Amino acid sequence: MIAVTVITAVWVVAILLLVLSVRTRHRTIVCPLSGNAARVRFLESVPHGRPIDVTVCSAFTPPSALKCDQRCVWLLEHRAMRPAVKAS
Repeated sequence: MIAVTVITAVWVVAILLLVLSVRTRHRTIVCPLSGNAARVRFLESVPHGRPIDVTVCSAFTPPSALKCDQRCVWLLEHRAMRPAVKAS
């Protein structure tokens, strides 16, 4: 009985650590594939602020149907998050 309680407690702590170690963020970036501005929602690790995965991107229809290799994660990690402004 004690073993079941200990195993359950370990699982609860592991799940809490996982849930609390990731947050959802939003940014506008320049898509490396199309070159257009795209609004992305991505998961970021909490202690280090590193992007993990893109979950939604406005470059796709529907935005949750990502069909790319997510090169933009590198852009997010290196803080190149603003679209280029064309000079007139």
